Amino acid sequence: MEKIIKITGTGKVSAKPDLIGLAISFESKDKDYEKAMSNTKVQIEKIRDAIIEAGFKKEDLKTTDFRVREDYSYVINVRRFEGYVCFHRLALEFDFDMERLGKSLAALVKSGVNPMFSISFTVKDKEKVKEELLCVAVENAFRKANILTTAAKVKLGELFSINYSWGEINMYSRTTYEYECDDMLGDSLQIDDAGSIDIEPDDIDVEDTVTIVWGLE
Repeated sequence: MEKIIKITGTGKVSAKPDLIGLAISFESKDKDYEKAMSNTKVQIEKIRDAIIEAGFKKEDLKTTDFRVREDYSYVINVRRFEGYVCFHRLALEFDFDMERLGKSLAALVKSGVNPMFSISFTVKDKEKVKEELLCVAVENAFRKANILTTAAKVKLGELFSINYSWGEINMYSRTTYEYECDDMLGDSLQIDDAGSIDIEPDDIDVEDTVTIVWGLE
């Protein structure tokens, strides 16, 4: 029977966010389908005007979700049709710049649409972080294997296999923010006169494993 050693290495890497993601969502409701759609179009134009005012191009704003559903209310077990609800979610990504984020939020608050905001922080070069993570995991496995074989007074032999899941890795900071537009003026989120916003996001901490099998001499 061939002697082997199987080791799982763990890689941990931290990266500073250098990309901001701003998700903007809103609903438009009307009993008439065409009016609901028309209202949605008007709101989208207001949001586009707001982000242009903040220094972006029209095409920087991307639609990530659009849905239309029928809305009903229930009174004494009677279902009553209330109209059509159009839900629209838009996304904006830009280099890490808190002043630009503050100006964007201020412009959106003044747009009159009253959307919800979700702010996330990530990295532009995700592949570079993944590659660094793999290198750290392999080095960790090799270090563990050397410690164990030295303690057992055997030698590490030929490398037989490396197993890695290739699953999705969460590349977002644990710092996330979600606000109703009306709450943007509250104490929880402050925008100063220069447009700066008082948020200091955590570093992005990622972790993954790799399993390596060696023969023993």
